[in-house]
Amino acid sequence: MNNINGNHVGLKLAIVGWMLCAVLSVCAQNVREAMRLDEGWKFSLGNAADPARDYGCGTRGVYFDSPGQPGHMVSINRGTQPGVENVIERGWKFYDERPWAAGLFYWTGFDYRGEPNPLSYPAHDSEFGILDYCGFPKDEASYLKAWWTDEPVLHIFPHWNLQGHEGEEVEIWAYSNCDEVELTVNGKKLGRQAMPKNGHLKWKAVYQPGRIVATGYKNGKRILKQTVETTNPAAKIVLTSDRGLITADGRDVAVVTVEIQDNKGRIVPDACPMLTCSLQGDGRILGVGNGDPSYLGPDHPNELDCHTFQIPAFNGLAQILIQSGHTPAALQLTCTSDGLKPGNLMITAE
Repeated sequence: MNNINGNHVGLKLAIVGWMLCAVLSVCAQNVREAMRLDEGWKFSLGNAADPARDYGCGTRGVYFDSPGQPGHMVSINRGTQPGVENVIERGWKFYDERPWAAGLFYWTGFDYRGEPNPLSYPAHDSEFGILDYCGFPKDEASYLKAWWTDEPVLHIFPHWNLQGHEGEEVEIWAYSNCDEVELTVNGKKLGRQAMPKNGHLKWKAVYQPGRIVATGYKNGKRILKQTVETTNPAAKIVLTSDRGLITADGRDVAVVTVEIQDNKGRIVPDACPMLTCSLQGDGRILGVGNGDPSYLGPDHPNELDCHTFQIPAFNGLAQILIQSGHTPAALQLTCTSDGLKPGNLMITAE
């Protein structure tokens, strides 16, 4: 009976909503239903809420399906489903081409716990966020940055640590707001292409370790260059914080990014070493993360006053949350892993 009553309430609310739309000429719709909209509405706000059709993100840094990693998913934008490619572009183009529409929002900005659809255990996170659950950007974030900001953007992917795929043909994509992008792979020029408005570019190349160089042009002039190289093995841990100074009130938090780098300072995009995090001073490790939607280990301590915790990096990155105590102090964070140079960071609480 409660379900029946609940359904009746939902139906009534829907009817009221449509009546208001008819009077106010205001509408909000999922983009997959947006073909119903027309210029008769004063404005529309769209919800890009179907991950398979509206934005298509997958697991950060994953470009090939692997039976050994069932909890990870290649981005649907990469054309993993027949007739579906770069659907985040399709969603944005729809609204950009309709000036009477207010815009759209993407569900979701971040990955989050639960709803691992279309995956199953060990996946326990959504994987359709534009950022992973630590806030580390996926490739699709660069698409939106290119077309939603005036900042020059040139982002090419995948990374070039594709061990095990030597000799295979690989698509190299570019998200950019440059007029044209030229691509060179391992010294071979693959051509210069014009970037369509709100679009993307792609080339095909046979994978061998080496270097990709992309050059962006505006009004015929070279303005940007991005280089993606096959890195050396992981050599060191580098720590950076969003702030070096926090308040000693027992509540303030510093967000620390952990990068796994090679001996040349390049992030190793497939490195997943186990990390041991240690904190000295009047503060505590509040929690950790790595953005891996299938990671089943703990991400926050059981004890209140935690000074040591472990988590693996995921595809070159991890995150540590450091919370202050009530006493002004210098907080010394150290991160170690077998065979890697430790990372050290000082945070001041006052």
